[in-house]
Amino acid sequence: MYMQEFDLDRLLGGMLGEMTKGMYPATDIRSFDDRYVIEMDVPGFSKEDVNIEVRDHRLRISSEKKFPREGKYIAKGRILKSFSHIYSIPDGVDEEKITAGMKDGVLTVTAPKTQKEEPKAVSVKIG
Repeated sequence: MYMQEFDLDRLLGGMLGEMTKGMYPATDIRSFDDRYVIEMDVPGFSKEDVNIEVRDHRLRISSEKKFPREGKYIAKGRILKSFSHIYSIPDGVDEEKITAGMKDGVLTVTAPKTQKEEPKAVSVKIG
C-alpha cells in the first residue's frame, strides 16, 4: 500500500509534505474563505473503492482496488491499486461537516471552515 501524510497547514503555506514511496493520485488542495477543497484524480475507482475517515483531527483518504486475476496479462499499466493519504486537519475546520463527492474520476473532499470569532475586549479593573 502506498501512503502519504500531509500537514494541511504546511501544504497551504506552500510546502509540499514529505512523500513516501510509490505511486499516488494527483492531488490539489485549495483554500477558500469558507472551506478547504481537496481534489484527487482517481480514474477507474468507484465511490465504493474509496474510504474516507475523520479521526483525531486527521482526514484519511484510502483505497484498495482489486483487479481481476483471471487471464494472462500481456501489458499492465494500471499500477495504482491502493493508496492512503492522511491530512492533519487544522484548527478552524468543522470536522462534522466534511463532505465528499466523486465525478468523472475526480474525488472532491470539502472541509468547511468554522466562523472566525472576533477577539473580545476585556476591561481590567484594579483594586
